[in-house]
Amino acid sequence: MRRVFVFLFIVLVMNASHVSGQAIKGVDIEAELKEIEKRGQGLTVYRGAGVIDNIKEWLENENNATRIVAGRYFYFRNIISAEGMKIRNPWNGDLIPWFLYVLPAANTGFEPRFKAEDGASGMWPIPFRIGKKYGLTQAALFDQRRDPVVSSQAAIKYLYELQNIYRDWNKTITAFSIGPARLNQLIHATGSLDFDVIYQVLEPEERQPIMQFYAALVCMQVLEKRGELDKYPYLLPSTKTVVSIEQNVPFQAISGNLPIELEQLRELNPSYKADYVPYMGGTAFPIVLNKESADLFEQKRDSLAIWTRKFLGKEEPRINIGINPIQENTQLSFDTIIEVVDGDTLRIIEASQEVNEKAPNKTATNSSINNAASVNPTTPNSNSTVVANNDAKVWIYYTIKKGDALYTITDIFDCSTQEIKSWNAIRKNNFLIAGKKLKIQVPASKKAYYQKINTMSIQQKRNLALND
Repeated sequence: MRRVFVFLFIVLVMNASHVSGQAIKGVDIEAELKEIEKRGQGLTVYRGAGVIDNIKEWLENENNATRIVAGRYFYFRNIISAEGMKIRNPWNGDLIPWFLYVLPAANTGFEPRFKAEDGASGMWPIPFRIGKKYGLTQAALFDQRRDPVVSSQAAIKYLYELQNIYRDWNKTITAFSIGPARLNQLIHATGSLDFDVIYQVLEPEERQPIMQFYAALVCMQVLEKRGELDKYPYLLPSTKTVVSIEQNVPFQAISGNLPIELEQLRELNPSYKADYVPYMGGTAFPIVLNKESADLFEQKRDSLAIWTRKFLGKEEPRINIGINPIQENTQLSFDTIIEVVDGDTLRIIEASQEVNEKAPNKTATNSSINNAASVNPTTPNSNSTVVANNDAKVWIYYTIKKGDALYTITDIFDCSTQEIKSWNAIRKNNFLIAGKKLKIQVPASKKAYYQKINTMSIQQKRNLALND
């Protein structure tokens, strides 16, 4: 299918500041083209109709568009040329030709979220069938064609495959942009392999890729020699990658609760479409955040499902951990004395009271309650104050469930990670394995409360940790 390209500056001006950019002056275009030829690696410079005019238009730098592209080129070139991106030519072992780094500047201005009219996507951009051919995942909420690293690997492999067919980088770049089927049609129509002959019969929009390519080449070369590639840098904060949870999470649920703007979240995660972090096939996807937000995300991971439900307007399910001994409309008695110790919560007190009522003579606290039962609450008495023994500790066993988080376990059992590792003779940091039992030390008076946690769902435990 023929791809229709929108003139690059129309796209860029929409994102550029609405001020007149300063032109890039003092450039000898022919001298720059000759220098490109001398740099070699198989590129024969083409000077056909429209190429020189396009170079001049880029040098005008309207609305600073050229310099904005240069800043993005400076940023993404480092990604493409990083050690892991050194894809070699499968036929001769050469590294990526230097001029291919510039191709996304010509096609999309290095915009990972670009989408062409025919559906091709990403900063190269890549058609659906080509993405599928090179194993890129393309789904409703997730598209690897928009991933700068993975899409670059696929695009370069495709370019090498085309170059192995056409043996001419001008034809290869044209075929990459308008499709090899269309280029082959023109070759058969003209009966010639000469690129200049083919270029003459291209539609005006089909010439754009070559014209933009040479304009970008000249401008990036000039600005690099002058040390001005990053005059308008593509600024992204220091980042950290964290793992999401086992459900689709809206971007707005994250940006609404962490110090990161929605647009920055989109910039850092271009592969995610429709502003959602997806959950597919049992895989929790990673999220790239600024470091401050990433650290908070790890601390508040168990709240992510709650943020999502609130954003979607769903009521949070209530937790039932047992019968509340203090029923509604029941007159409260003041003949029960409960010692509150550091770390107690109303939820723990209620649960322990329920156990004490069922087994009234098994703990020191129950003895205190029984002894205090005959005391008149309105008459001070030295015998009315009884201190319960809360120092006794017992062991319980908790079975790790799929989806458990260490933050939740330590929170709801009121202990530290180091204590759990010490009690269970664990040396590894990643020791949460579904089905494994953890031995945990708890106060004897709260044993029944903590044992109930074994029967709770993941959501109930997260909510308990949040409210504890």
